Amino acid sequence: MQGEQKMKRKKERKKVSETTRKKMLMLFFCTTVLLIPHDALGDIHPTMTVNVDVAVYGGTPAGVSAAITAATVPFPADDPAASKTSVTLVVPGLRVGGMMSGGLGFDDVRGWNPEYTWLPSKMQTSDGLQDTSARPKSIYGNASTYTMFANAIQAHYATISNESDTLSVEGTHHEPHVAELVFRRMLAAANVSVMFIRGTVQNVSFSDSQHIKSIFVQQRNDTGITELLAGGFIDASYEGDLLDRASCPNRVGRESRSEFGEQNAGVVFTDNEKKNFLRGTTGVASPKVPAMTWRLCFTSNVSNMINVTQPPTTYNRSLYLGYVDDVRAGRMSSVWDAWSGLRKLPPHGVKYDINCNPRPLGFIWAGDRKERYIVANDTERTQLLHEFRDLALGLLYFQQHDVAVPEAERNSNLQYGLCADEFQDNNYFPTQLYIREARRLSSVRMFSEVDMVPPIPDGRPPLRPDACAVGSYPIDSFPCSEERPGTAQQSRSTALEGYICTEQDMISPNTLPLGFMVPPTIENMLVSTAVGATHVAFSSVRLEPTWMMLGGAAGTVLRIAAQTNKLHAVGNVSLLGVQQAVARMQPLVLYTDLPVTSPYYTAMQVLGPHGIADDESFLAHPSDQLPRARATRWLQGCMLAVNSTVRKLAEVPSDNRVDVKRWLDYGPEDPFFDSAVFCARAGVFPMPDPTVLFHPHDDIVDQVWRDWIARALSPRIEQATQTVPFTRGAAALVMLHAINAL
Repeated sequence: MQGEQKMKRKKERKKVSETTRKKMLMLFFCTTVLLIPHDALGDIHPTMTVNVDVAVYGGTPAGVSAAITAATVPFPADDPAASKTSVTLVVPGLRVGGMMSGGLGFDDVRGWNPEYTWLPSKMQTSDGLQDTSARPKSIYGNASTYTMFANAIQAHYATISNESDTLSVEGTHHEPHVAELVFRRMLAAANVSVMFIRGTVQNVSFSDSQHIKSIFVQQRNDTGITELLAGGFIDASYEGDLLDRASCPNRVGRESRSEFGEQNAGVVFTDNEKKNFLRGTTGVASPKVPAMTWRLCFTSNVSNMINVTQPPTTYNRSLYLGYVDDVRAGRMSSVWDAWSGLRKLPPHGVKYDINCNPRPLGFIWAGDRKERYIVANDTERTQLLHEFRDLALGLLYFQQHDVAVPEAERNSNLQYGLCADEFQDNNYFPTQLYIREARRLSSVRMFSEVDMVPPIPDGRPPLRPDACAVGSYPIDSFPCSEERPGTAQQSRSTALEGYICTEQDMISPNTLPLGFMVPPTIENMLVSTAVGATHVAFSSVRLEPTWMMLGGAAGTVLRIAAQTNKLHAVGNVSLLGVQQAVARMQPLVLYTDLPVTSPYYTAMQVLGPHGIADDESFLAHPSDQLPRARATRWLQGCMLAVNSTVRKLAEVPSDNRVDVKRWLDYGPEDPFFDSAVFCARAGVFPMPDPTVLFHPHDDIVDQVWRDWIARALSPRIEQATQTVPFTRGAAALVMLHAINAL
């Protein structure tokens, strides 16, 4: 078998001719693409019409994930034969997979990659999840689309060799072309139709002011215009192009510190080692966004190498001399450090994932091209992409050939080049610009730094009731402008304005909400990538595995909407219905003591955002007993959840405590008193009476818990078989069964 694999790889390498290998990369500079600018179309007359249930715009990992779940999530859960949902994934460009097939070969995942520590030490416990292999699943789940992807990547490399399997790090390291292969197979298995288009979405038609009827695109294999009609839409693009064409409110740039109370917001200068702000930090709002760069795939294998022997036609060596200044000032060891990475990729460790180093003051990516790119039409974007590409190729040429670089270093740099077996349809250069942030949805409630920071030491960040995934990455923003810190403050640990990578320990695993994907003005669309988060929070959310989980949740909403005739108003889908479906794929809440094999796992995941998860820690305590006071918070949260939808969360009435007395042993100064009052107003038990004991610290018994649930929700509920106190896990399970009986 191994011999057959070797012969196959040899044949594949022979396909890249020696003539092609030796070609100078002048090929890059004469590529032209015929595009129809969306602002020049006027009245569009489509030459083809396609009609589907769900259209997902954007071939990003989030788009792939959304399309798959929209097509395949069983609903109801016990009816895998439920009617099918037709889904089309619209892919601007040459390939599916966005960054993960367009250059990024090293997935930024917490707990999988050895470069990253798992979680802050305050969350390490001796319970449940100390097995290293179990920890990543507590973030990404056993059945999420990202886990499916990683499993398929690992299986691919495991067939090559043990070395290849090891280098894949459980499927989180991969070559770009292998990532695309896996994505295509996943889409095919889900019966998702893929439509490749030129440029971006050209126009949008509406059935009324709140409903998209169709989008107009130019397919790559057709010179005409296709009208794609759908009941529901998902914008999974990095740029937020569909939400913009649909006139959804959105924002570009950075909020001020004062708008959302975020210490990292606005104009900032940071010292990465000292972890403090420098002079010049004002916190005022700014229209500038983080740098757009590339993730490149280099090789040191000369038989698979494309050398850059000529500079781009737009080459300007002066652009790169700032890196030479950084070396002279001791801020960099060599000009090669303008890149970061050289992370080995499978199968043989002679390919490398390469990022652009954000820390040098000579950083070349913080100019105004990025802001121009966001608002540009298709023709202008194509030109800007050429400029971004030339900037990268010019840097590589400078490092390998310019006399400003010491000869010994130039010779050392020559050992790396582009890969002859990657991006062959794009002259061996990555196809996806690294767009870390562009437009962001203006959602009704924005996700912000506050949602990621624990309000008490060692606690968890505020729980979002509409949680659909776990966020865990640090705040990580590339420089946003070319402004430098003051000369006296410049060091190896300072960078250009806007760089934030000092908050490794500031945030803790948090709950990402469905609500930040819901446009306030369009009823039949969700936004899974350009979500409603502030710049600071978006700098944590913007990782591809996280986006895949969000895409999976968005696709699940539309799948359920299609099955319940609610595609016209996807926000009206039952919140708990979505959360139960999503929890079968990925966690909604992080617990450090609740393995997926626990009989209580699903119940405590689904109900966790609704008061069951503790604020004080990341422990579920499934075997502990449940005090009556805390039980009232559980019951209140679940009563609100039952009456919540994806768009609108039920809330505690503002007059909940008006004209309320106290119990003899329980009053407003005690924890969960408000929840007890809420339950009393709902008729679960009598209103507070200063002559009556509530026994808030007693552990609730099974029959009392069932009686409370029956009065609160009126479900068909079985009587308890025992009256002794029972565990939190059992209480959660009884509650979920009761909700499902409604």
